[in-house]
Amino acid sequence: MKRILLPVEETTRSLTALTQVKKLFAPDEVEIVLLMIDESVDYTASREATEQAMDLLEKKLDLVEATLEGYYVIKKADMGKAGQRIVKCAREFGADLIVM
Repeated sequence: MKRILLPVEETTRSLTALTQVKKLFAPDEVEIVLLMIDESVDYTASREATEQAMDLLEKKLDLVEATLEGYYVIKKADMGKAGQRIVKCAREFGADLIVM
């Protein structure tokens, strides 16, 4: 079974990538790792601000997951530079493919 990393954000481009994954792969063929990253919170942010940002990301990931009924989904919320976090997540979860 392939594991697909799908970094998502609030753009139509992300929705297009999500739609393409659903068109190309059946639920029994893949596991999907949904990744959402907040680049606006940096290391100087308070703990409360960081927790609020993470909570918001997790809620958004829940909404995206709801569109993937039947698929096995792993959700990951993270903060930092998107490129670095995508590479880190791909390694962490052993992604076979990254769809953006």
